[in-house]
Amino acid sequence: MVSRPILLFIVGISVFFLIYSINERRGQAPADQSSLMYQHHTTPSKQNNTNSEEKDSSPDAQESSNLNAKMPDQSSLLTNDGTATPPPESETTNTPAQNSSATDNEDPPPPPKPEVKDRSKNRVVVKRDPLPPAVGVVATHHKTGTMMFQTMFEMLCPLMGLDYQQMKGFVPIETLDLGETERYTMISENATGRMVSLMQGFKEGCNETSSQCYWYDFACMLASCNLEDGGKDEPNLPFRVVHVVRNPVDALISGYSYHRYHGDELVANGAEMWLMKPKHMVLPEHLREKYEGMPYYKMLKELDPVDGVRAEFAVLGGGMYRGARHYRDFENRDYALNMHFEDFGRDFTGTMKQAFKHLGLDERMEMKRLLEVANLFNVKTMPKEMEQDLISVHVTQGKFDKTKLKKVLYKDEELRLALDAIARAQGYKWAFDPQEMEQTE
Repeated sequence: MVSRPILLFIVGISVFFLIYSINERRGQAPADQSSLMYQHHTTPSKQNNTNSEEKDSSPDAQESSNLNAKMPDQSSLLTNDGTATPPPESETTNTPAQNSSATDNEDPPPPPKPEVKDRSKNRVVVKRDPLPPAVGVVATHHKTGTMMFQTMFEMLCPLMGLDYQQMKGFVPIETLDLGETERYTMISENATGRMVSLMQGFKEGCNETSSQCYWYDFACMLASCNLEDGGKDEPNLPFRVVHVVRNPVDALISGYSYHRYHGDELVANGAEMWLMKPKHMVLPEHLREKYEGMPYYKMLKELDPVDGVRAEFAVLGGGMYRGARHYRDFENRDYALNMHFEDFGRDFTGTMKQAFKHLGLDERMEMKRLLEVANLFNVKTMPKEMEQDLISVHVTQGKFDKTKLKKVLYKDEELRLALDAIARAQGYKWAFDPQEMEQTE
């Protein structure tokens, strides 16, 4: 029989060595499998060496004990597409021995992508560089369905795994792949492409005489600029364009109504602050002094409708000329489809189907589902909760007698000839319907 003191002594020694062994393992826990292999293959003399100074002086031992402390959260080191990016310099500056060990183990951890704040609202997005290739562009002009398309594609793109970008500025076709944009509207994780909305059309190349054209000289305006796509059948980017134009008389009257009756709201919301600028210089001489210094939208409220529409053309007619030039330049391009805004009113579903097919979106989503979303924006079947935002402000209804106003504008020969020329350049028969103009009141 072993005496009790001897038994206690043996147990004490065993517990001592057990605690010592546990502490030793905790202090030298390897960071990865390669470190374990290194420890398993060391000589017995090195394994039994417990001198702390020797452990600290070994580069491999330092690395295995420090890797866990230095290793950042891996989830923060991935970009949206799941790929890693290079680490910051402060984490990659190692001694030669450390670099050799890191190479044997695994690649250095990458840093997180920089966050870029969305300049339109208060979203935060992670900017990818480069952006995914575009698959479609919807190019509109003032009062040609811009709001409808923007809101529609904001809903559709996330469902199809597409980024959606809204560009207010003018972007050349050849540089669209560089992601030149005024703001991000929606960024979809794992996107494989993007849809782009242009609310004023593409940027053009203009000759030296473009600024010297008389405002109603359509021939000069049409020849002054053109799209800088090099006359190619296909641009550098794999994208397709849907370009929407509208009868210039209807677009002009709609724009006038929009700015006259909703100017206060637009300015209050910061949507179109240019309406605060005086535009009296576009008026006939006998009216300029009266409205000098007055904000444009307030001037429209006081002007006779005929003078107001003429002022609207002088201020925003450039967009109509641009639409006519775009229509001409896109007409023989396989990647572009010119469409008339009026066709959406006659056959909304059929016209949207044509647009979706041209953009190739039916290859990403079933056409039936695409049309279900699109029909939410059909003014004839639109849900009532959407009417306030999309119809009351952006659709001209019952503000004044448009036919009567058209007849007065028709008598202005200079304006009539310019609008007729724009209409014909955009594939219309005329700007003013002769039968409508001949009708008696």
